[in-house]
Amino acid sequence: MEESALNGKCSRILVLSLIIIGLLNFSSISLAADLDGRGSTEAGSSSVLTRDHAIAVHVNGQAVRSEHAGYLRSDGILYVSVRGLAEGLGMKTEWKPKKNFAIVTTSNEQTFYFSPNKENFWFNGQRYDLEFGTESEVDAGTSGDYVMIPAFAASKLFKAEVKWDAQTKQLNISKKDGNVLAGSGSSFLREWDVWSPEPSESLELAKALFKNAKIADGKLTVTVPELRDKRNGFIVFKGTNETPLQKGKTYTYRIGDTKAGNLYAYRTDPKGGILEEYWIWLSPGTLKYTYGIYGRQEAPVLIQNKRGKIVSLERMKKVIADAGKMLDCGIVDFKSGDSVVQLPMYCAAARYGADEPGHTPRIRPKSPLPAINFDIPRGQETRLAAYWMNQNAADGETGMLFIAPRGWKVDTAEVGANGSTGVRLIDPRDPKRHLRISTIPGCQGCAISAIGTYFSDLRQWAEDQTFPGSDIPFLAQRKIDANTVAYAKPISEQGYAANGIAYQRHSQEGGVFGSAELQLDNVSPDLVDTILKFLAAQLPSWV
Repeated sequence: MEESALNGKCSRILVLSLIIIGLLNFSSISLAADLDGRGSTEAGSSSVLTRDHAIAVHVNGQAVRSEHAGYLRSDGILYVSVRGLAEGLGMKTEWKPKKNFAIVTTSNEQTFYFSPNKENFWFNGQRYDLEFGTESEVDAGTSGDYVMIPAFAASKLFKAEVKWDAQTKQLNISKKDGNVLAGSGSSFLREWDVWSPEPSESLELAKALFKNAKIADGKLTVTVPELRDKRNGFIVFKGTNETPLQKGKTYTYRIGDTKAGNLYAYRTDPKGGILEEYWIWLSPGTLKYTYGIYGRQEAPVLIQNKRGKIVSLERMKKVIADAGKMLDCGIVDFKSGDSVVQLPMYCAAARYGADEPGHTPRIRPKSPLPAINFDIPRGQETRLAAYWMNQNAADGETGMLFIAPRGWKVDTAEVGANGSTGVRLIDPRDPKRHLRISTIPGCQGCAISAIGTYFSDLRQWAEDQTFPGSDIPFLAQRKIDANTVAYAKPISEQGYAANGIAYQRHSQEGGVFGSAELQLDNVSPDLVDTILKFLAAQLPSWV
């Protein structure tokens, strides 16, 4: 794959950069009043986040009188003091200096524990992930330290209404009472799920991991799948002894035999670290703990991932279902001058409308990608990843390279018989956050109608072709060049913003169209700008 082929796609970056930043930051800020206190200002390129304390925090109509009431980070994320927030909502707070955490007790005796500078919190004894994590403010007086949480999390944590006015820089949080339902943690990703396996569940687990799994006459029979990925493995444990299971072979084990051992399946990262591991007890429902390379977990649990967290059967099945949609494809270099940034790259397993029967589509590029001439701003390399999808099922020579938030998963990846493509990535923590990419090089009616929808100056042209566009009440639009427009549009999901890029080419013979749209609730303009600037450079080569 020639370096000029990929880097030619990015040649427009210097021309587009300032124009796109101007529109996208404008559209993000214009939407900020409708958001619930998430990012709404332009971030700098420095990897060091600064804090702007010149904001006003009001809880239930009362100003929080503290210099540590809250602040606006330079990446646009608002933080608020746990103490000021909880007490303003009628809850009790207590700081435990020796244990280094703050306790919040609601009016109906639900408890939260917040430690400073952590990526999680505790609610009623269960630990949950907290996006962006907690931070801290040090008080020079006698008030002690302040634990700070993302302001938007207050709507999920305490079910409060959160509004941010970017013009007056005032954060308003309100709630009628200090009660929180016991099930409020369900809106967050749990660190583990305790699960006591039953025989039927063990069979379901076996069916998800192996081929031809069945239980008959008190025996479990499984066939090891012939996975090509060498980072997948299957082992049977008997005491301290382990025996690798051969791919394609069938094994039978007697259930309830304490000497039979247990089955173990795993998947590793490129360096050999465990990403996911699964156990099938051959005497299900009897063990009160699981053990492995992470040490004993004193709970009736079955499955754990690389951080020793316990995940449920549903989580396990979803991981397996998603495994075929995306492969770890190493890294790709992005260079700007003498600076080189490496991003992990993942390859999407697409469905092809013109695939040959019996032919296995290629997922990875045919050869390693050259370094890409594109600037990834400092501090964003830990938040982004590169993604690849082959446009041709056979050769791996032509494909779509794009960037998106790290940790997102492929929801759909399709290539039609006429060359049209559709890709949708989602945040597994919140599927409402997504990136949608669509190209229409072949279907003339579809392409012309889309051109008339997104390009107002070509609306009449589309009607003349008898394929009129649709009416979308765009919040903002700006022409980047004769073929490209950046836009922001309203969506039905309250608290979310949609920013995108649309591209077209047309002539008397017809037209082609492509678009990329990013929907987020925590609008981080610096990240949106980077992603859409790269996509704006790539779209012309995809149609």
